Amino acid sequence: MADYTCFVCGKDARVLGVGESISEPPARSVACEQCGTYAITRTAERELHYYDGDPSDKAMLSALLRERHVQDRPATVVPSSPGAPGAEPNSIRVSDIRGLAPRLVPEKVDRVLRNLAHMTQPGDVMRLDARTDTPLLFATNRAEADSMLRHLVGLELLVKRADFHGGGGDYELTMEARQRVEESEPPQPQSQQGFIAMWFATHLDEAHIQGLRTAIRDAGYEPKRVDDDQFNERIDERIIAGIRESLFLVADVTGHRPAVYFEAGLAMGLGVPVVFTCHRDDLDKCPFDTRQYNHVVWESPEDLREKLTTRIREAILPSERR
Repeated sequence: MADYTCFVCGKDARVLGVGESISEPPARSVACEQCGTYAITRTAERELHYYDGDPSDKAMLSALLRERHVQDRPATVVPSSPGAPGAEPNSIRVSDIRGLAPRLVPEKVDRVLRNLAHMTQPGDVMRLDARTDTPLLFATNRAEADSMLRHLVGLELLVKRADFHGGGGDYELTMEARQRVEESEPPQPQSQQGFIAMWFATHLDEAHIQGLRTAIRDAGYEPKRVDDDQFNERIDERIIAGIRESLFLVADVTGHRPAVYFEAGLAMGLGVPVVFTCHRDDLDKCPFDTRQYNHVVWESPEDLREKLTTRIREAILPSERR
């Protein structure tokens, strides 16, 4: 029986219990048919109740919560205030929704397939209801959910076995889809190093030390910049070697130095994941080629630290360590 209205999706839900949260006591543990099982602090409830941002943000928060539920790592929703520990691996700060949710169709497709693969075994037929399974498809409404399902069928990643009244139906994930999920899963980390590419300008020293380096360490990795060691060979050789030895690269494009874009492109060519960061004042100067990527936009070293730690943990950290 419903005893709670979900502050994320507005649907009836149940309170499973009230306990300590990582930011403030108490936090409710909630079971919602649409969002899944999650926890939420009282302050975050108030923020969502009075939320005046883009309505699609709540839909994407619902999608993020459902994704965590499917992957057996329920999240805690915490407020946007600077003191809220958004860098914790199981928390989602309200202000970080856009940074954590996929925006481009190919990104959404990969995340959707990963969700569906977690839910089923090869040969299983699953029922997807466009009314309640909208978050699984990273959609904002029923029409968009149906559109995503048709897109996946058209790509031969889903096979539709039966129609469902009201939208959706019974579907089977193809072996091509499962192979795509396996290939897109982050590699098992042989390296614990995160490479930093940035402008070596003195006014960015605090962002480097207190922001980038500290964030990488907070996420459980060791930061590396090319000038950390003494060497005799050419600097470009050291950069290439450093990137090859790294699990991921953080490219802070503040100042838009060509060398930083070169290092990011090199990392992509080597299959090393890249996280782009940029100071808010420089964001509108990002070139067309990289503007499509989801940058971590920061205003202070502390802001950079919190947001980057969250992004690394979401995008890089293997699921078994989250």
